[in-house]
Amino acid sequence: MTGLVMYLAGPGRANEHDNPHVVAASSGSVSMAGGAGMEMTREQALALSEQLDMARLVFGTEVTRRDKGALAAAQERGVKGAAAIALATRDENVWHCSLSLSPEETAALTPAGATVQGLSDAQWQQIAEEFMAGMGFDSDGDAPARWVAIRHGLSKREGDHIHIAASRVRDDGSVVKLWFPEPGEDRPKGDKWRAQNLCTRLEESHGLKVTPGRAKSYPGKGSSPAQENIAERTGRSEPAKAALARRVRAVAGAAESEAEFVRLARAHGLLVRPRYKAGSKTEVVGYSVALPTGDYATRDGRPVWHGGGKLGNDLTLPRLRERWAAPDAGGRADAASAWAHHQRETIDPAATVVPAEAESARSGMSWKQARAELRDRLMAAAQGSSTERNFIQAARDKGVLLRPRYAPGTTDRITGYSAALPSSIYSDRDGHPVWHGGGKLDNTLALSELRRQWPPAGPQSATGAMTVNAWARVAPAAAQAAQVSAEAKGWAAAGRSARAWQERIETLADPAAATPRPGTWARAARETAAAMSAWSVHTEGDQPAELARMADALSAASGHRRSPTAAPQSPGGGLRRVAAMMLAASSDDPKYLWLAVFSQLAATSRAIAAALEAEGHAQRARELTAATAAASAKFDTIASGADSARVRANLAAAGPAATRTRTQPPAGRPTDTNRPPTAAPHRREAGREDYGR
Repeated sequence: MTGLVMYLAGPGRANEHDNPHVVAASSGSVSMAGGAGMEMTREQALALSEQLDMARLVFGTEVTRRDKGALAAAQERGVKGAAAIALATRDENVWHCSLSLSPEETAALTPAGATVQGLSDAQWQQIAEEFMAGMGFDSDGDAPARWVAIRHGLSKREGDHIHIAASRVRDDGSVVKLWFPEPGEDRPKGDKWRAQNLCTRLEESHGLKVTPGRAKSYPGKGSSPAQENIAERTGRSEPAKAALARRVRAVAGAAESEAEFVRLARAHGLLVRPRYKAGSKTEVVGYSVALPTGDYATRDGRPVWHGGGKLGNDLTLPRLRERWAAPDAGGRADAASAWAHHQRETIDPAATVVPAEAESARSGMSWKQARAELRDRLMAAAQGSSTERNFIQAARDKGVLLRPRYAPGTTDRITGYSAALPSSIYSDRDGHPVWHGGGKLDNTLALSELRRQWPPAGPQSATGAMTVNAWARVAPAAAQAAQVSAEAKGWAAAGRSARAWQERIETLADPAAATPRPGTWARAARETAAAMSAWSVHTEGDQPAELARMADALSAASGHRRSPTAAPQSPGGGLRRVAAMMLAASSDDPKYLWLAVFSQLAATSRAIAAALEAEGHAQRARELTAATAAASAKFDTIASGADSARVRANLAAAGPAATRTRTQPPAGRPTDTNRPPTAAPHRREAGREDYGR
């Protein structure tokens, strides 16, 4: 207790603690020991910690918990018996939590010229007392447990907050129970569940913004303070849980069946495991996913698993199954087989084509075998070549298809290449070659690395005429035209899907149309969120930016929570082709592909925002409008640098539907995109430090 109180009353890690003082306490004596609202001194902090810890010291009660994960990890390391138990035993004499407002809410609640930001001390006192009573520390019929609420200025994220430190030992020596049933219930509930529900009730009763992660009308589950702190320490721009939810949502939107969902998830670098019905080894009722341990792991080096429902209400297995048509006997068997395959293949998440897109190999090769064969052929070509032209010719002699990648805005400076096996050996399900960047196959096959081995001077250089001509001849003109046409047709189909989806949304938004059924707009947002999530995963990767924010805002807009007893919805998939194409797209030059689809998705997003505002969900509408405007601005900047001639040629070859990318929002709907963005409320939840929202 002393260490925690001294930290809360001290200057903080970066001198961020300003005027630490007590705003509430379990009794007057505890409050007086801490200075009774005055700025706390070191001596008062020591006296306060002694007051809080007095019952434990008098009665000698120690509260401990055995960490099952730590015990299993210790046993795996060879530690046995009492030694393993000792390593896995954690002291829990102290219960600590924080209650925090978001930076935006803090600013909104601060009057102009006020010296205290956010809530007043009296408001925090009332909140803390109601909270601790609901948590069972001040429950009737039990001896009191000592606690204190300390306020010390804004958090590092500029949010007003308080910390609550409480003793787990009551004044009669008994232990405060964290698990007990609610009135009228038999099943006990834990402190985590209770804290979340209390926070929601306190937000509503005190007129604060309800945190989306906990509200039942929001699909997202939010992230805990511990997850946010880990992201900050490791240099991630967001908690790993947020990135994981977006990747699962993208894969679910691209999959046509349950079996394909499992395979796509594994192919895109996710660990997946099923949860079977009790007593069954074949009936899957849920699932968990995790990032590879190289990206995110526990301190013991294990994956951090999240159930689908913990990532979002829309990502539970029953809700995902509504996206897909009811399977026949063969489909059910295929899904059972996919789930049973626990060991995920080691696949490069940045690969341009996933195994599910490459199941029509002519030679019976698997995707992994074909990729290895291509790498071996290129390795052999590189080892026997002394110049870039020799390498190109050797690769052609070994039956490898090549295509160059040019520096942006140039036609004579080659910066990389992609390679593929002939479609007669291996192809995707549509019969097209499966392309891989040279550096994605092996670091030593990147063009920049290969050039280190070759003479850079003269016509052999990257801009030399002989070298450029050699790359231009790597495939006959007819074959190049066929490849461009195939790409354009595939993306034209995706563009037509996006256009049809947009027209469907605009029809729903027409004031003269019949009133949509409940949940229609939520389902529309869900489908669009999946497509935008796939877009973000492909183009932004581990550095989420505007597209990720737009995908998250659409996901938050799909907050319709259907009753478990309601009839299943019809299968979705209006934008499935868009999501699938984006996940499998080549990273060589996606700019002209974006032009065929993005504006339809942006117009759809604006229509959804307008519908949300009309239904009274003003906050979600503002967030979605702002996110769409930011993504559109970023998109327009990127698109302006694309090769306009290539864009026109490819879209013309794809058909007229793909060129209809600039649309207007439905008439009669508000479309102001210049409103100031309102960020979603961010509240550090009460309870232990690993609480989620």
